[in-house]
This record gives sequence, structure tokens and C-alpha cells, in this order.
Amino acid sequence: MALKDSAGASQHTGSHGLDALLSLRAIGCLMVLVAHCQPPREFFWVLGYDLSWLFFAGGGIAVRIFFVLSGYLMGKAFYTGRYLLNYRSILEFYRNRLLRIAPLYYFAILFLAIFVYSQSLAIENWGYLLRLLTFTYNHSLPLLFNAPLWTLSTEVQFYLVVPFVFALVQPRLRRLHEITIAAIAVVVFVSIYRWVIWITPLKMNLIAYWYTPLIANLDIFLLGFLVNPLLRCDRVRLGWESWTLKYNFWKSWQSPIAIAPIALLYLWTSFHIYYGELRNLPGHPGGIQTAIAFFLFPTMTAIATAIFIAIVEFDPPMEAGDRPPKSSQLSVQTCLNNPLRIIEVFGHLSYGIYVWHWPILAQITPIFASDLPLESFTRKLIATFLLSTVVAIVTFYLVERPAARWKRYR
Repeated sequence: MALKDSAGASQHTGSHGLDALLSLRAIGCLMVLVAHCQPPREFFWVLGYDLSWLFFAGGGIAVRIFFVLSGYLMGKAFYTGRYLLNYRSILEFYRNRLLRIAPLYYFAILFLAIFVYSQSLAIENWGYLLRLLTFTYNHSLPLLFNAPLWTLSTEVQFYLVVPFVFALVQPRLRRLHEITIAAIAVVVFVSIYRWVIWITPLKMNLIAYWYTPLIANLDIFLLGFLVNPLLRCDRVRLGWESWTLKYNFWKSWQSPIAIAPIALLYLWTSFHIYYGELRNLPGHPGGIQTAIAFFLFPTMTAIATAIFIAIVEFDPPMEAGDRPPKSSQLSVQTCLNNPLRIIEVFGHLSYGIYVWHWPILAQITPIFASDLPLESFTRKLIATFLLSTVVAIVTFYLVERPAARWKRYR
């Protein structure tokens, strides 16, 4: 889950010096909060049209965006030489990833087990608690706990295979047609797996077999990972030479071109969730009911996000006289100069917000209950966002930042 500050973080910025990948992570985190607060239907009308569907992008879409970002950034850490394929360097990769994930993760589990989910400490629940502690939690356990933590289990499982994926991909996928064939093969393989789930009784438990397992999300991680060899492909880079666009012109249009696939993905999935899945409709079973959401949502999310990453990370050859844009380090002053960079602040806090928002939402829901669905949704969303942000800031400085100082790189 790329909710975290990942190794090999982006060095490129979009318009106004905004870190595009960090900003996408922040927006994805907000999508998760909106989805979990359950927006009501038919609450937003404009000129006689019901536009409530604009708030119905599923949290699952955002989570898969995080997975693509994670796949890309983990691959970038190896492709840029931060880590090498030797015993010591791979151990450093695992060590640094553990230092990024584990401190806040285990602190949250300890705190929540003592003060919120005390039933998890009962002897009969120790087996479930062990799965939480070993990153094998899949959201379908009978133990009531912080459900969104499943994404961290899936991400850690992916981290374990990253060096092996790099060892397999790096020497073999260097040409555009090789990368394309590999991407298609991965999508086909996982699509076959999803089809088996769809036609068998396993469909009765989509959480355990379709939503959370690494194998069911492998195409999502790997399409992000494959952006790395694509950006280093000679045909892609040399093809720039035949274009009439200049470097500065490309930089002017880079952000709109990159945002387009993500915006289209958001609109399409939101519309289908509202009118196709009938999400949050009273009396409706909820969940995934249509083949479009089952088969197309994961793949199209991976493709759209991979395109976004490829565009914002592509660094075309510069002509004489051109200079790459410089972005200043994130600070209070840079946020005052460019308020858009506040989005980056929430990108850095997104891991903490994601970890804390679910138990906070569960605790405040009775407090902000209302007979008016819109009022209830608005109260829950604002309160959850503010409280999660405050707690995330505290744990960022008390847990995440001190742990980050122990990281080592080549």
C-alpha cells in the first residue's frame, strides 16, 4: 500500500512544483475516507440532475491506486541502484521497508488492542491476533479489528518478492514489445484467476479470495513495477527525438495529460458504483455484484495509474537552452507560496490517516448520528478527517519519523 513514504520516491514534480505521486496518494486517502463514511444517495442535485454519484468512487479503487504506486516505487528503488541484487543490499531493502511499515503498524495494533478492541486479547482470539502481527490478516477474520490493515499485509507480502521480480525482469525486459507482452501476460494470468473465483463457490467469499490476496492483486502491483523498464526503454526515449514538441511545451501539458486517465477512471467507476452496483441503497446487499466491477475495475485502475506514473515520471531529452524545473523542499514557506503543496503534507500523513481513520470512524458514528443522511455523512467525514489528521501528526513525529532515522542506504 503505497500509502507510505516509499523507497525511491518521485523526484519529478507536476505543475506549480507539486509532487504528483505524493499528491495522488493524498487524494487516494481522501477517497478511502469518503467511501468509508458512506455518502447518501440523491443528496447532490445540480440543475435537476442527480450528481451524487461523483462521491461514490470506491475505496477499493483508491487502494489499488496505492498498490500501483507501491509497485512502481519499489521497482524504482532497484532500477535506480539504491539497492542491488546481493545479500547485503536485499537485507537493507527488507530492513528499510520494515522500519517504514512496522513501527506505526505495531504501535497501532498495541494501542487498539488495549483501548479499542480489547476482545482481541482473549485467549480464543490469539490466533487471529497472530495473523495481524505476521501480516497475514485478510479482512475476513471473525475478529473485529481495524479492517483496512489488510492492505498492509498484502503490501508486505509484495515487498518480500520485489527483489526476485527485479532479478527476473531487469535482464529480460528491455524492449518495448517485451514489456508489452509481459504486461499482457500478467493481466491474462490474474484474469484467469479471477474467472475461476467468479464461476466457483469461492465467489461467496470475495474478500478472502478476490479482494485481499496478493495473487489477486499481482497484476496491479506488477503493472506499476513495469513502468520502470518502460521509462528506460530506448524506443520510448529515442522516439522523443522525432517529435516536434519541445521540452518546455511538454512540461506545460504534462500534468493535464497525466490527470486525464485518472479523472476518467474516477468518473467511470463512480458512475458504475452508483447506478450499476447500487452502492449504499437501502435494502441492497452491497459489495460487488457485477462482472464489470469484478473483472474490469482492478485492471483499468492499474492501467490508468500506470499511465499517470509513466507520464509524470517521463523525463524527455532537453534541447539546448532548456533547463529542468526546480522544486523547493516542502516547508511552511513553500506552502504559503503555493497553497497546492498542502496536498503533499497530507501525502506524507496519509499512512497515519489511513491507519487511524477506521477505529475513529467507528467510535464517532454514534455521536454524529442524524435522521438526515446528508448531515450524518458530512459530520462523520469532517470529524473523521480532522481527528485522523491530528492523530496522524502525533504518530508521525513520535513513531514514524524517529524510526526513519534508522534507515540505511548504499
